[in-house]
Amino acid sequence: MTKPTNPIHTKTTQPQRATRDSRQPLRIALRLWGFDESEVQSWMSGLPDVDGTIAWKISRVRRETDADIVVHLVKPARGADDAFCWHSIQANRAVLASYAAGRTEMILFAGSAEELLKRRSGHWALMGSLPPQAALAKLGRLIAASSTRPAGMHGVVRRDVLRMIAQQLDAE
Repeated sequence: MTKPTNPIHTKTTQPQRATRDSRQPLRIALRLWGFDESEVQSWMSGLPDVDGTIAWKISRVRRETDADIVVHLVKPARGADDAFCWHSIQANRAVLASYAAGRTEMILFAGSAEELLKRRSGHWALMGSLPPQAALAKLGRLIAASSTRPAGMHGVVRRDVLRMIAQQLDAE
């Protein structure tokens, strides 16, 4: 977790860096894998909005186009005889597909490093000892601090900074 899991895409950057337009909030969509939607919905009011600069929502669509970044919340679910975690595989596929579509997505993983897929795409961050709500709040603040908003474009989360964010959460 201390280095990028997919070196092909780690140097991908967005053109035209500029400061984020404070009039438009950064839109963070949450895709849930193994988390109960009603539980996550109960956290929404407690997640930071950083003076209106972050707007949170739960995404129920496969390809989210109305968000600046999608965070896949993954809770590992593995039966006694299962060799893999279906939640991790599906989230991994979604993040891989996001590159081709030009979307920015990452995974916040609630399990231990031993439960991670051996081959992963994109940026994965471990919650570590933080409860999911606290890890998500911290991640939101870090994403907001790393985002820019070029004139006339949707918010942009820099992938190079996203890699550092994933590493920072892993340190907890």
